[in-house]
Amino acid sequence: AGADAGAPCSGDPACSDSCSESEGGVGSAGTEAKRAEQCDLLVKLVRLVAHLAISRSVGEVIARAPELVSLLGLLETFGSEMSQEELLLNVVSAITNVTFYIDCLGDGAVDGHMGGHVLLEQHERLCGLLAVVLTHSNEEAVIEASRALGNLSRQATVRRAICASRAHEALLLLLYHQSVPIVEAATGALVNLAADGEQSAILLQADGATRIADMLLHLLSTPPADPAAVSGVILGAKTLCNLCCASIESPLAAEQCALLSGILEHATPPAWAAEAEPFPDTATANEWQQASQLLLMLLQRLPYADVGTESVAASGKDLADLEELVQLE
Repeated sequence: AGADAGAPCSGDPACSDSCSESEGGVGSAGTEAKRAEQCDLLVKLVRLVAHLAISRSVGEVIARAPELVSLLGLLETFGSEMSQEELLLNVVSAITNVTFYIDCLGDGAVDGHMGGHVLLEQHERLCGLLAVVLTHSNEEAVIEASRALGNLSRQATVRRAICASRAHEALLLLLYHQSVPIVEAATGALVNLAADGEQSAILLQADGATRIADMLLHLLSTPPADPAAVSGVILGAKTLCNLCCASIESPLAAEQCALLSGILEHATPPAWAAEAEPFPDTATANEWQQASQLLLMLLQRLPYADVGTESVAASGKDLADLEELVQLE
């Protein structure tokens, strides 16, 4: 990364032409060849780290290695650079795999202490860098950045940093992306934020409930051509449940609430009914039933802010079921 930062040419054709005219092109060509070789080596090294981190026992060791901080330097250098997408993707994938094991910290992640997890020790810097990647044109990098934020969102301290970096705003915008896997990944990063009292208020202020409801209405109104759609609507229903629990009135307008409730009243979304097996297995179907019915219960019981209808008290069993559903993952 240091050699790249000091390279006299940016890789842009205009820059190369300029160097050729002033220096005969020999030095420029040599610099570019060396830069390409270095980037190729970085891709291979980072990819190896990412693959090794898939193993839990190895991943936990890598997570505490001081050298891991170099991933942040690479992300700062290439996070918004379009010419090194392969390197960027491998860096973010490595971060995703390493942060998957933050549960190994146990009770160590208290009051900002991250139990030796190198990346989490610099979680504010990390969240800010991942927020930039969420705006990248490479869809795979966006998915990996969303997954990394989803992993990080399991820690309360990091949830605050995610919202402070405004990554939540980018995630909410991604709910309207044409790529269903991106929508699913973004929703997965929002579900724990919505279950955090402080961060749920921030999501509500950013019109998060309306955006999630829009996403649900879109995915539930068309047959699930992509498997990610099923996971996406389950995560979306849980996220909206969490936001409803943080509200004293419905976070949705009456019209939008009625449209969504009309779909949730069916065991299988009407637009999905034509599919022989819209859910991949019984467990997934049951998970959807639980999430959708609890969301329907909440939407029916919370008063509408725009029409002032009265709420209905939830039963003790309903609330117990709801509490089980909205627990942080």
